[in-house]
Amino acid sequence: MYQSLYVVVNVINLIYLAWILVKIQTSSTSSARTIAFRQLILATISIVTLDILWVLIDRKEGSAFYVLNNVVNTMYMMNTGFVSMSWCFFTLNNESLHLNKIKRYTVLFLLPVSALATLCVLSPFYGFIFYIEKGTNAYHRGKYHFMQVFLASSYYFFATIRLIYIFAQEQNSFKRKRILTMIFFSIWPSIAQLVNIKYPLLPVEWSAATIAEVFVFVNLQFMQISTDDLTELNNRRWYEKYTSMLLNDSHTSSEVFLFVLDLNYFKKINDTYGHLEGDNAIIAAAAIIKNSCAKRDAFVARYGGDEFVIVSRVGGKSKAEELKRLILDAFDEYNAKSPLPYKLSVSIGYAQNKYSGRFALHKLFSDADRAMYSEKQKVHQSVDEKLSRGISLEALRI
Repeated sequence: MYQSLYVVVNVINLIYLAWILVKIQTSSTSSARTIAFRQLILATISIVTLDILWVLIDRKEGSAFYVLNNVVNTMYMMNTGFVSMSWCFFTLNNESLHLNKIKRYTVLFLLPVSALATLCVLSPFYGFIFYIEKGTNAYHRGKYHFMQVFLASSYYFFATIRLIYIFAQEQNSFKRKRILTMIFFSIWPSIAQLVNIKYPLLPVEWSAATIAEVFVFVNLQFMQISTDDLTELNNRRWYEKYTSMLLNDSHTSSEVFLFVLDLNYFKKINDTYGHLEGDNAIIAAAAIIKNSCAKRDAFVARYGGDEFVIVSRVGGKSKAEELKRLILDAFDEYNAKSPLPYKLSVSIGYAQNKYSGRFALHKLFSDADRAMYSEKQKVHQSVDEKLSRGISLEALRI
C-alpha cells in the first residue's frame, strides 16, 4: 500500500516540476536567475525520478535488481547534494550575489558535494552511506548515513545564513519581504529532510522541495512582469501600482517623496555611438542609481526610455537633498573612472506628496517632473556657457 502511495505522490511532484520546466523553457527570459532555477528544477526532477525507481525495485529478488538497486541509490544519494547545491546557487543569483564573488572559494564550496559523491560511490562496496542486503535486495542505511544528511544540508544551511545576513542589512521593506520568503523556503526542505530521517517511508522530502519550487516559480513570474527587461529595475507598471498603494495610505502618504531622473544628452549618445551603446548607458545609469539607493528604503524603477523614478519616505527635504547629492556624486565618481568618450549625468527633480484621491500620483509626478526639467535647463545653460568660452564638446565629453 505504501509503495503505491509513494509512487503516486512522487508522480504528482514530477508533473508539477515538468510543468514548471516547460514554462521556463518557453519563456524568452534568459537571466542568470532563470538559468540557475532551471538547473534546480532539472536536479529535482532527476532525484524524484530516482526515488520512484528505488521504491519500485527495492526488495526485488535477483542479481540484476541487486546491481540496479546499488546504482539507483548511489545516484540518488549523490543527487541530494546536487539539489541542495543548485538551490544555493539559485539563492545567490536571486539576491544578485554574483557567483564571481565566490570563485575564490570554489574548492571550498564544492567540497561537501565532492565528499558526498565519494562516499556514495564507495557505499556499494563498503556500506558507508547505504548498503543493499544480499538475498533480499533490501536497502539499509549505512553506518555513516548521517554524513549524507550533513553534507547535503550544508548548502541549505549556508543559503539560509546568507539570506538572514542580507535580510539584516537590507533597508528596503519590499525586498525584506521577498528575502523573508526565500529564508522560509530554504528552511522548509531541511525540515522535511529531518522528518524523512524519522519516517523514511513517507515521501515528504521531495514533496516539500516541489512545493517550495512551485512558490518560487510563482515569485519569479511576478518578478518578470514587474521588472524592466533591460535594467532589471522595477518597471513602470509596478512603480505605478506600488506608489498608488503608498499614496492611498492616509497615515504615510504625506511622507512620500518622488524623484524623477533623466539622463542628460542621451539622444547625442544614441546618435553618435548607436542604440546598442545607448542601451549600455541606460544599464550603467540604472546600476549607479540602484547602488546609490541600496542602503535606503527606496523603490527604484525605470519609467521609460532614459527616465527613472525613485519613491521613498526619506524623512524631509534635507534628506531628499542628501539623496539627490549622493546620486550626483556617484555619477561623478563613475565618470572619473570611465574610459568612455562620453559622460553619464542625470538631472534630478523631486517633490513631496501633498495630494490625495484618484489623481494623486499624476499630480505628484507632474511636480517632480517640472522640478527635473528645471534642473535640466540649468545643465544646458551651464554647457552653453562653457561652449561660448571656447570649450569643445569633446573636452566636455558630451
